Amino acid sequence: MPVAALDRESSHVKRETPTSRPRRRFASRRLLKDVLANLYLAWLRDTFPRMPIVMVIRHPIAVAASKGKEGIDHYVWLEHPKLLLEQPDLVADFLDPYVDEINRVTNPFDAQIVIWAIAHLVPFRQLTEGQVHLTFYEHLCESPESEFGAIESFLQREPGRAWKDPRFHAAFHGPSETASPDSAVHHGRRSVESWMRHVTTAEIDSALKILDRFGLGGIYGAEAMPNPNRLPWQSGRTARRQVTPL
Repeated sequence: MPVAALDRESSHVKRETPTSRPRRRFASRRLLKDVLANLYLAWLRDTFPRMPIVMVIRHPIAVAASKGKEGIDHYVWLEHPKLLLEQPDLVADFLDPYVDEINRVTNPFDAQIVIWAIAHLVPFRQLTEGQVHLTFYEHLCESPESEFGAIESFLQREPGRAWKDPRFHAAFHGPSETASPDSAVHHGRRSVESWMRHVTTAEIDSALKILDRFGLGGIYGAEAMPNPNRLPWQSGRTARRQVTPL
């Protein structure tokens, strides 16, 4: 997602250009994908209570590895978490205990792990379980029928209806518009494990230590699959500033 600037007036994120244009001018419904929406999910839910929100989580090491591949230029992503420290409200509300950790980052891989940690720390601090539907990328890949059925139930649609549609199958099993030539889907590899070919043991160890320091340890480890029992949902809503996107 192109990021033109980060700003507290937009719930800690501001952008000027979308990644793609809608193909239909008028539609009865829209599916919006926003990779930075984690930072204002609670605001979205409060402001648009009738809009269902699905939060997808992917292994942070897989995310960091994908950002390090050469030739990935379909969107601009944050290069260093220090940029987030330019937002006083974000620091005051969430990041103050982690300022030293953020400033300590010196290499691009660790920087992406810290960005992932911040992007997930914020919604877990603001939301309680059930306020959005959470699904893991890895579960979507390994058990797509049951995962999409759960999403359909959350959206109050008939579970399994999408999975019976051949158009859905074609879209699900094909590469996305942003898939790189080295993507696992192009080579028939198991996509949830593809990142393991691109990282070192030292990088994995560093990533897990960073996640522990942000209170997000245990959701993911050195293996591909997540542990849903370690999700750090809030037991009650936390106080926060109400900000309105521009």
